[in-house]
Amino acid sequence: MDESKKYFERALVEVDALPPISQVFHEIMELTNEGVAAREELIHCVSLDQGIASKVFQTINSAYFGIRQEIFSLEVAVGLLGDKQIRDIAVICASSGLLRNNIRGYGIPAEQFWFHSVAAAVAGRLIAARLIPDMKEAAFAAGLLHDIGKLVMDRLIEEPEREIFKELAEEISPGYHSREMDLYGFDHCTIGFFLVRK
Repeated sequence: MDESKKYFERALVEVDALPPISQVFHEIMELTNEGVAAREELIHCVSLDQGIASKVFQTINSAYFGIRQEIFSLEVAVGLLGDKQIRDIAVICASSGLLRNNIRGYGIPAEQFWFHSVAAAVAGRLIAARLIPDMKEAAFAAGLLHDIGKLVMDRLIEEPEREIFKELAEEISPGYHSREMDLYGFDHCTIGFFLVRK
């Protein structure tokens, strides 16, 4: 068996080992996918996930919304935020557990990885809003998850290669793709495809 096939098989084992995203997330995605979600169903779904519910309250009570009186009702919070904002919160909550990790093999600290992912999501939505408005929600999700394959690739990177990737991380436009292809025969984008499909 050649080296790249061995690496690829190891990567797929790592993909399978990652915990699945909660069923609540999938239900929120389904409810908010087309048109206006049934408000009661959406409120019920949000109430089932403590992380999403607390993020909803944190968002609605933030200075950004400027509401004078603190909101304690999930029904009111979901109504004020709307389907798209609830969808964004669900996507961020589902991915933050994965994207708030140190990517040691690449020399990328957790906060930097998370900030880069969120910045790409916001940029993706802004660009899509101008060019293909119907795709802005998909662009947000794609931006958020565009580097998710690095989580698995990170587990393949051994000590001698770490220095190579750490040097790349210091560049303005790191050439991760070509270095991964040279070392493993595939890149983090390929593994990201399998992760997102899961």
